[in-house]
Amino acid sequence: MSPRPALLPLLLLAGCNWTGGPFYAASEAQAPIAPGTYRTDETARPGPNPAPLRISVLPSGLTRIAPVSGGHGDTEAGFAPLGSDGRFYLFWVARFDGREVPAGGMPYGLLERRPAGHYRIYLPDCSRDRADALAAGAVPDSEDAQPDCRFPSRASLEAGLRAYAGHPSDPLELIPVR
Repeated sequence: MSPRPALLPLLLLAGCNWTGGPFYAASEAQAPIAPGTYRTDETARPGPNPAPLRISVLPSGLTRIAPVSGGHGDTEAGFAPLGSDGRFYLFWVARFDGREVPAGGMPYGLLERRPAGHYRIYLPDCSRDRADALAAGAVPDSEDAQPDCRFPSRASLEAGLRAYAGHPSDPLELIPVR
């Protein structure tokens, strides 16, 4: 099962996320994605082209990802480096669709900086990417077909994401619109 519909907020509704407590504060957030307008490319799952996204950095340090057309779907996320080379960042979703995310079920993922101002967003899946999560100490929240893998600490989450970064899959690519 792939949890990847067209827009980031919808990705999070699909289940099977890597989640945990609020391990990061907005004050720790960095802004690795340059503000601007982006289109998405989902080469792994071609289909209708989703609406362009506008990226902006908020005064709090969080990054807003919103459809250019407005309406539902804006997300506020924080990014923190995952290593010193600046290639990978972990991200957490603090708000989506205008609502706070429950503190114990905060979704986490991975951002990869690519050449030419492109970025790839990955959402590890608790079913498909379970081995990395379990090896890092995560616990599936149920035996359902779509469990979340809950991480007990910041250190375990970072270890899981570092392992996942060695073989990430099914990206949503952000491509700048010039």
